[in-house]
Amino acid sequence: MMEFIKNNLFWEIPVLVVILLAIIFLVVLLLRKPKKKKAELIKVDQGQWLEAMGGRANIIEASAVGSRLSVKLADKSLLNKERIKELGIKNILEMSGKIILVVENNAEHILEELNKNSGI
Repeated sequence: MMEFIKNNLFWEIPVLVVILLAIIFLVVLLLRKPKKKKAELIKVDQGQWLEAMGGRANIIEASAVGSRLSVKLADKSLLNKERIKELGIKNILEMSGKIILVVENNAEHILEELNKNSGI
């Protein structure tokens, strides 16, 4: 038996290395965090969005960064919060000078759609 092991030792080492690499690969694969899915782009109806924000004349300035759409309104009381949430807004943050609309990575897309014909 010992002679068999000595004669076939050159096969055992590569087999053990392959098994070890397979185990490491499986452990890394199973412990890896799943990638987050990108949020789907929401459909933007320019008229509904402008109406929910009090009309084109009520919007002084708008900008987008990541998941936040920052809007400076002339009259904040014209903002229809319920309607804007129905359009896909996750949260509304009110500040003294502006309103921040939180969306799932759709802010730049929404701003582009609003800019198409209205020139916000």
